[in-house]
Amino acid sequence: MSSPKPREHRLPSFSPLLEETLQQISQAEDELDGKAFDPSDYFNRAFPTQSSLSKLDSWTQQMREQERRLEVQVLEAVAKQSGASTMCTDGLSQARVSALDLGGRLNGIASKAQQSFEVVQTLTSDVRHLDVAKKNLEASISASRKLAMLKTASDALVDLVGTREYGEAAKLMAATSQLLDYILQYGDVEICRSVGEKTKSCKLELLGQIQEDFEGLSPTLSDGAKGLLQEGAKYIEACGEAEKLQLVDWFVNRELKPYATLFEEGQKTGSIEFIEQRFVWLRKKLHEYSQFYNAVFPLHWGVGHALVKEFLNKTRAGLMASIKAESSTLSGSLFSHAYKKCYDFECKLQSTIVAGGDMDYDGFQQSGEEESEASKIRRKYQQPRSAAANGIQEGESEAETGTSKPSFVGMLSSLFEEHSEIYAEGERRELEEAVKTSVRQESWDPCDHGDGVPIFESSLEVMLAIKKSLQQCLALPKSRSLLPSLCTAFSTALEGYANSLQAIIPTKYNGSKLLPDAIQVKLAAIVSTAEHCIQAIQGLKDAIDDQLDEDGSSENADCPNSASDCTAAIDS
Repeated sequence: MSSPKPREHRLPSFSPLLEETLQQISQAEDELDGKAFDPSDYFNRAFPTQSSLSKLDSWTQQMREQERRLEVQVLEAVAKQSGASTMCTDGLSQARVSALDLGGRLNGIASKAQQSFEVVQTLTSDVRHLDVAKKNLEASISASRKLAMLKTASDALVDLVGTREYGEAAKLMAATSQLLDYILQYGDVEICRSVGEKTKSCKLELLGQIQEDFEGLSPTLSDGAKGLLQEGAKYIEACGEAEKLQLVDWFVNRELKPYATLFEEGQKTGSIEFIEQRFVWLRKKLHEYSQFYNAVFPLHWGVGHALVKEFLNKTRAGLMASIKAESSTLSGSLFSHAYKKCYDFECKLQSTIVAGGDMDYDGFQQSGEEESEASKIRRKYQQPRSAAANGIQEGESEAETGTSKPSFVGMLSSLFEEHSEIYAEGERRELEEAVKTSVRQESWDPCDHGDGVPIFESSLEVMLAIKKSLQQCLALPKSRSLLPSLCTAFSTALEGYANSLQAIIPTKYNGSKLLPDAIQVKLAAIVSTAEHCIQAIQGLKDAIDDQLDEDGSSENADCPNSASDCTAAIDS
């Protein structure tokens, strides 16, 4: 009969997480608590020899005692754990109840916050409405006050219409204009529209009345009537810039109406030949304005300047029509004469402008003679007075005050520069006629002019005409722009004279191998004349080069043609 197998002792197994937790909690010092406990090894170490088995009973008794203690401890631990589990469940239930209660309180707080926000929004909206109402109320009060002021001023203006007290009307209108613009914004309000229309009607009635008074403006007007017109000008200025410009334009057009009739296009006086008569007319008109009308208009209106500017515009239009109409017959000398007169007149006008844009009418001599010393002294002291009248302090520049002198230079003279081809064509015709006349009057008998070289008299006349034409051109203010076209005319004239010289060269000599003395003399004269012309041409080229060099950094520097461009035509 086989012996029974020994019973295996297996320790309970737990999950790795639990094992790890138990290991951290227990921190076992007893070998029996170890995870890797081996019963066989433990027993062999407790009874290593046969003689040690005598202690087996006592050892077994100790193990049983220890087992009973462990069971008691386990039971106690289980009991404690059961109580702790109950306490934990109760605590969790209480925590859940507390959380629900806290959530309810938070919801209540959020609801109250929302209600507070809505109350604040309502209060803010009310405050905004009150602020808008306050602004509207202030605007209404301001509009009411301005309406009352406008009504008072309107009633006062109505009373002034019949009395022609333009000075008082000007003081009222200075403030009424702003009030009227403000009140007319409320045109949908009956009373505002009514007062505004009444004031506007009164304003227009006064303007019409003053316009009628100005229509009677003449050199024979009495001082009292001129004083009334001075007050009327103040009223017009108070009405606004548009009304002022309208009056100035009316006056200028009225004064220039006789000029347009006298120098009308198509009449003899409208020709470019009568350019100086136009300037004489303006001198007389400015003298008349200075004596009788200058005191009527305020200085800063610049009526004299407006009169001159419109005169120049009309004159330019008339000259343009005249130049185009006479382009086929206009001589170069008349063209250059008119050009020079226009430029000189513009410079004279420019010199009369004083600070503030007004003009020194006393310094603008009627006949164009040299300005007298008395006039120079008068103009010297008139300029500060004119500047002070226009709000310019002593020592201030035009750039600092925002005022600049208007420029008259170029308003007429630029027209001639734009039609340089007509000038060149006129010079060509004159030179061609001069060549024909010289050739027609030429006897073709060479003569000595003191240098021992026989030349034809016609060559001197031709070169004199060319030299005169060049000097006339160089005397012009902007001759550089005219020189290229003029040189082409020179070339044409010289070519015509060269053809005349070629025409007199003998072609038949009666079959003789030796040239007759008369023919030799004529051929020598032709060669000498040609050489003389070449030398004269070189002198013309030098004069042109010198003129272009002088103007190289001047106002004519924008001319695209160089000296070689101007003289290339002569070389041909």
